[in-house]
Amino acid sequence: VNFGQVGVNAPAPWNNFLHFGAAGAAIANLKDVGGVTTSIGLTHGNAWGGPFTTGHLTGNNTGAYPDTVIKSGLWYNDVAARTITINGLDNSKRYNIVIFGSQNEGYDASARYTVNVGSQSDTLNARNNTNMTANINGLTPSGGAITLNLIKMASANFQFLNAMVLEEYTNVNLVLNPVNLYVE
Repeated sequence: VNFGQVGVNAPAPWNNFLHFGAAGAAIANLKDVGGVTTSIGLTHGNAWGGPFTTGHLTGNNTGAYPDTVIKSGLWYNDVAARTITINGLDNSKRYNIVIFGSQNEGYDASARYTVNVGSQSDTLNARNNTNMTANINGLTPSGGAITLNLIKMASANFQFLNAMVLEEYTNVNLVLNPVNLYVE
């Protein structure tokens, strides 16, 4: 999902969620990487400060994501958590959430990301970032949903959200045969 300024569209397979960061803003029926419409949607639990267009561009699309995704996003400058609920998920599947933030003005933009299912968290500083992501993996939805909490670190000036990638997979408890196992 590409977040940010209206008119700064990223090409397929990105779902463009371009708005001013209002509480309750939602996007439904996201398309997967193959362009197939899904039941998955996102809802902002509370308002962001607004959109920005000063992501740290690479100039040649060599970052974690294309420059059109890096270019814009949403900002917030208070320590109160911003929440995004991902709904329409399959409780029998597992999910990874990849969060990307980038800002080119040199501010400390450190944020911590947590979820309502499990105890995982990760951090990311969006300052001058082009290739680092925060990752929360192996999540099992509760009631078909996962709520992501985005929290600006107390020492940071801002937090920035440019993109989020949701990866869905079937949990397989695969037992591997040992290789080169010797008993003496």
